[in-house]
Amino acid sequence: MNLKIGSAVKAIAILIGLVLGADVVSDTKLDQIAGAVTVLATIAYDLWETFRLHKQGIVSTTPQANVDAPGSPAELAAEEKKPA
Repeated sequence: MNLKIGSAVKAIAILIGLVLGADVVSDTKLDQIAGAVTVLATIAYDLWETFRLHKQGIVSTTPQANVDAPGSPAELAAEEKKPA
């Protein structure tokens, strides 16, 4: 998923979870539990996505920081082109 779209979806999911968790919609425990589960699931997904990106070598939202990071694709490609 595109990171910008994913961030927007996560923000909306957290907002829905907070609205459900508060007594805005109704006073039932089911709404509060659904809101808490929505917020926790969104946080868990965000942590999983962050871990997955970190495994791929993405260290920052800034492209230059990713290029300058040790082990970046640009650095590895430059090392492969060096004569032995």
